[in-house]
Amino acid sequence: MATSSLDPASWAAAHQRAALACLDALAPPEAAGLAELRALLGRPLPAQVTELGLKYDFYGSVMPGRQAWGLTLNDRHEPAAFGAALEGFVGALGQRYALDAAARLGQRLPGTATLTRTLGVGYDEPGRPPRLKLYFQEEPWGAGVCRLSEVSALGAALGLQLQVPAWLAGSTAVGVVCLELHPDGSCGLKLYLGAPEPAALVAGTATPRAVSVLARAMAGACPLGDTYHYLTLRLGPGRTRYAVNKIYNAVQLLGDGPLRRRAWHDVAGLFELVAAEARLAQWLERLGSLDGVVVAPTATALEGRLDRADLYFTGIARSRGTFSGSPKGDSLEGA
Repeated sequence: MATSSLDPASWAAAHQRAALACLDALAPPEAAGLAELRALLGRPLPAQVTELGLKYDFYGSVMPGRQAWGLTLNDRHEPAAFGAALEGFVGALGQRYALDAAARLGQRLPGTATLTRTLGVGYDEPGRPPRLKLYFQEEPWGAGVCRLSEVSALGAALGLQLQVPAWLAGSTAVGVVCLELHPDGSCGLKLYLGAPEPAALVAGTATPRAVSVLARAMAGACPLGDTYHYLTLRLGPGRTRYAVNKIYNAVQLLGDGPLRRRAWHDVAGLFELVAAEARLAQWLERLGSLDGVVVAPTATALEGRLDRADLYFTGIARSRGTFSGSPKGDSLEGA
């Protein structure tokens, strides 16, 4: 059964089953709010689903001294009900998350009716409550949700003093705005600036060397084309942290076995660059235990001194075929 042969409702249901299977395979049993998180993912989908599209994905991060994991869930198929479900989940965690900041931010973004909203739940440290991330995303790619010249005002609405790096033009479109919410009530802002190729992220002589190094390294380690890229800026007091993200067309990959294998080769190149092949192999081995689930990468990220990498992935359940774990993707089966 090729994924492209499924009607939208069946595709969405298979996508949800795969998400629940991935959660059960990857989440440590002691993760805070795990039962509430599973309930959030497992809510009944609307009776009418009219489009194919990703709703759930997971991520793992490797960095010096520690690892992290998490997942994201967006408002696809249920833009009206998503807000109430999100509020219920956050309330069940019992922390001091400043969820009202999301409403303030959303009200100040132009064209919010056309945005895709995504909730990220990030487990940065074992035994600690998760960091929450609310993404306001452009759709389609390149549309932009605001301009860099508007970011300082957005920060002020959240009680944040944000300074955009001077080497970036104020007219630059921001593709994604991510609001980070911490259990203690504090928050932060992360920006995504998009381009089809890594080289386009660093055009101009004023580009900081750290950004150029990240872009060149991503392009060299992960050469697969027909993708999209973001330069991300985590704005903090006195400094900006940068990363380069690569975005795959995961819906296409889930239905195309040969292309999916090429994408996993691409991912492996990044994890070889940061000397984390063993960690990638561990993740793929766990996913390989999920009989009847096809898994594809949705995105990767490179950060720091070429010593931190993130993998985002998603899946779809089907009645036959398996996902076999190999850091090079050589054993990924099915289409």
